[in-house]
Amino acid sequence: MSDASSSSYRSYQQRARVIWLLIAAMTAGVIVSFLLLGLSINLRSNPPLIAACIGYAGLCYVYTAIRRDERIASAAIASGQLFLVLFVGLLLTYAATAAAAPYRDAELHALDQWLDLDRKTYLAFVGSHPVLQQVLDAAYLSIQPQTVLVPFALIIAGQLQRLQSFVVAFGIALIITA
Repeated sequence: MSDASSSSYRSYQQRARVIWLLIAAMTAGVIVSFLLLGLSINLRSNPPLIAACIGYAGLCYVYTAIRRDERIASAAIASGQLFLVLFVGLLLTYAATAAAAPYRDAELHALDQWLDLDRKTYLAFVGSHPVLQQVLDAAYLSIQPQTVLVPFALIIAGQLQRLQSFVVAFGIALIITA
């Protein structure tokens, strides 16, 4: 392994550790909030998910320990980290919903006013321009496909550092949203 690729792989490993710490923090938040709220998870309710996770763990093991291929192993690990961020983030939203915290509409409206944003004027403008409304609807509905397509494209392009950045940004966004 050349010095450049060795340095790149060490950098990848450092970023991977940051993602694992993010996942651990999110998981700790889920555990604490579920305990406080009396929520539980029935893992036996989805055998295909459990089987897929076991198969995935086997795949990672093969490419990290038996048939060593850093590119495949790194892509598989980063993809698994994204899945865990999504899964734990979903659980965080369950806890947030169950907590029944008050809405923050008044504070958000005050922020809009402070920024001189008038929601009614904005909605009227968009409503009077059907093409703009369709474009904005399409952009909003593209969020879910992007969650799959962006990581896939980054893996294909060999941009694992950017994939890791995507995973971290996605995790932080989920935490803030929850």
